[in-house]
Amino acid sequence: MAGNLVGNHLKRPFVFPQILSRASERFNLPDLLALSDRLEFVYLRRRRWVEAERYPVFTLLGQSLGSVVLGETSCTVIHVN
Repeated sequence: MAGNLVGNHLKRPFVFPQILSRASERFNLPDLLALSDRLEFVYLRRRRWVEAERYPVFTLLGQSLGSVVLGETSCTVIHVN
């Protein structure tokens, strides 16, 4: 399952419809699959900043600060119309 996460370096091929299907089921969003042509997955290279393994001490603080870095990265990568 971890091989299908967008932020990971993928060991298995990326499967866009499978991820949408699982998200649709998990979050009870039946119309999500109909919007697939408007959705895009973006690889975020700084995802490691929110990984718990990166912070053996003060994990929550490190992940909180890392989420700011990741959020900044995601805002610069995604181009909103």
